[in-house]
Amino acid sequence: MVPTRAYRRVRRAHVRTYRFSGGRIDMHLYRRTAVTVLLLFVPLSSNGQDVPFLESPEWIVEAMLELAEVTERDVVYDLGSGDGRIVIAAAATYQARGVGIELEPQLVEQSNDNASKIGVADRVRFVEGDIFESDFSEATVVTLYLYPKVNRRLRPLLEKQLAPGTRVVSHKYEIGGWPSTKRIKLGGRDIFLYVVPPGGF
Repeated sequence: MVPTRAYRRVRRAHVRTYRFSGGRIDMHLYRRTAVTVLLLFVPLSSNGQDVPFLESPEWIVEAMLELAEVTERDVVYDLGSGDGRIVIAAAATYQARGVGIELEPQLVEQSNDNASKIGVADRVRFVEGDIFESDFSEATVVTLYLYPKVNRRLRPLLEKQLAPGTRVVSHKYEIGGWPSTKRIKLGGRDIFLYVVPPGGF
């Protein structure tokens, strides 16, 4: 089922749900599975570059997408997409298209299941792959929650692939060497916005 502008968000006990004509889906369904434990280590690439799967809280996801000014015209790529929450939220809230790249097959499967339950499977896809060997050149928005050393290593690929005007939003950690367009702090957490300038960085 594809959500339309007729859907509405409701908050009860600080838990977001999406209401469709077919029923209600709890956006916090992710937390019911063992794969979202914060200490689970998930490889982003096959060359030994491991980082923990750090889930972005719902309110951070909302803020990242708002900071990027996502619309239905955007293609949102989440690099190291985990359980798919950012891509799914972009599709459900803004009707954007989205792609998540994730090396862990269990999380890719979970992401696809979550997208189907929310009703946005026709607008998103999740790819099992190494972010350092992936093509994300069609992205108009890129979201990141990666450690600084991973951001630094990823930066040349972002510079090579992303077109001018592409927005890159990073939760908590800067992309070293890039001047941020905007920086906000929410609940003690930083979110950085970068916009690829004409001619690149």
